[in-house]
Amino acid sequence: MYHEKSILSLSAALKKHSRAIGDASSSYQQAVYDVTNGMCTVSKSALPNLNNKPANWDDLTKAYTNAGTDAIAWTNTVYVQLTSAPTSVMSFNVFIDAYLQGASVLCAKLIKHPRDKADAGALVNELNNALAQFNLVTIVLSGLVATIKVYGASTLPDAVTQLATVAGDSYTDVQFDAQQVADFQSQINNLKSDIATLQTEIALGTVAIAAGLVGAAIALPTLNPIGGVLAVVSIAAGAAVLGIDSELLVKDQNELNNLCDEMNSYSQDEAQLQTLTANYNQLSAQTTVLATSVDSISAAWNAVLSDVTLAINDINAAITEASNTDALPDYVVIQADINDALAEWNLTYNDSAALAVNMSASTNSVSIGMSSAQVAATATTNTVDIVTYVNNSFSH
Repeated sequence: MYHEKSILSLSAALKKHSRAIGDASSSYQQAVYDVTNGMCTVSKSALPNLNNKPANWDDLTKAYTNAGTDAIAWTNTVYVQLTSAPTSVMSFNVFIDAYLQGASVLCAKLIKHPRDKADAGALVNELNNALAQFNLVTIVLSGLVATIKVYGASTLPDAVTQLATVAGDSYTDVQFDAQQVADFQSQINNLKSDIATLQTEIALGTVAIAAGLVGAAIALPTLNPIGGVLAVVSIAAGAAVLGIDSELLVKDQNELNNLCDEMNSYSQDEAQLQTLTANYNQLSAQTTVLATSVDSISAAWNAVLSDVTLAINDINAAITEASNTDALPDYVVIQADINDALAEWNLTYNDSAALAVNMSASTNSVSIGMSSAQVAATATTNTVDIVTYVNNSFSH
């Protein structure tokens, strides 16, 4: 475009990867939402008061403590960075926009005075400054990837695996009815699925995050005759329009109660341990999905940086080489490309803005049977940030 070595225009470099960034951002939003609900779930769970303490109780207590400790560590490192990294990425927008705007203004001057070496040099500097900001975006995202690899790729999943192993060795098949326990777990999953369906029907989840709204994650305990909290699932901000007195959810809860009544004490204990480990296993899987999502975002932005570097270097080479010959760069074409790049960047910036994590949690209590109005009031009052909520929940 600018001379015979031209490879890719600046606007094309941004447009080429906009779809990949958009797709990665959407997956990331859902992954953050899922992890937030999962972390709130395990933070409100507890090692149950069993009817029959197993022989490996001490090992079980240790494994549970280790899993909880690693979950807190994940929250205080990875989740904290999840909230700060997108803010840093968005902060580069004002600089990238300003440098590209400045480059466009200089092109306008050079269209009138194409042999002005001072303005030509200033144009090169503006484009290099913009490139430096693009590079900072990838540095921030690379830091997030590194943090997740340290705390999320192995530490938490390993602790969760150990908890599941120890819990699985607590009772023998002779002591509990495996089918009854399996039926109970299936009903727990039904309850979670029904809540998720209700959330989807009212456009919860990624929409709340993408729109920059504050989501309120509420721990919803399912109480039963054997005491304690057997299952904890989470509902989100849109609980304001989700009446958890829904007949569907009440039916799920009643079915759980009936299943508990049919169990012997060992089956009840096994059911509680399986529910506890299932919640941790789900969280572990969710953090793995999130790690993959962040990898995809980082890869997409690195691809942007690579092509933007080629395009800017190409423009700069055309300007620099022209200064040593009688040839002149086509500043009309360069300006048009920069202006198109500004428009493409604004679209890309909107995708990066959607990475912002802006969720909170309500410390109020909820239960099945509350009306929609009661849930709405609960979801929007006494809210704290997720990190504070998780730390406080684990400490109780």
